[in-house]
Amino acid sequence: MLDPQRFAERYVALWNEPDPGARCLAIAEVFAERARYCNALHRYDGLDEITDAIQASHERWIGQGYVFRARDGAATHHDALRLRWDMLPAAGGEVASIGTDLIVLDEDGRIARDYQFIEN
Repeated sequence: MLDPQRFAERYVALWNEPDPGARCLAIAEVFAERARYCNALHRYDGLDEITDAIQASHERWIGQGYVFRARDGAATHHDALRLRWDMLPAAGGEVASIGTDLIVLDEDGRIARDYQFIEN
């Protein structure tokens, strides 16, 4: 059975992963091959586009000294999972952004759809 909080921590960790090769491997383990990831601005289809989106996010946010962390309280509902995360300075300080992802899992427990909502 899927542990939602553990899944959330694994998911957030791949966005923070500093090694591009390890990040690609983690993405392929967490996302289904034909997954879709949607943020407020774009839709990304398939592992290549999702990998590019996560790489761009990594360069923009991690590269500027931020880090993502999973919040407690991830939950599942049938084949869906809800997780919340914070973005904050890696050196410490106030949370700069809060987000929620609504994820639909496939029959193998990998992400088929990922809808990201930025709360601030």
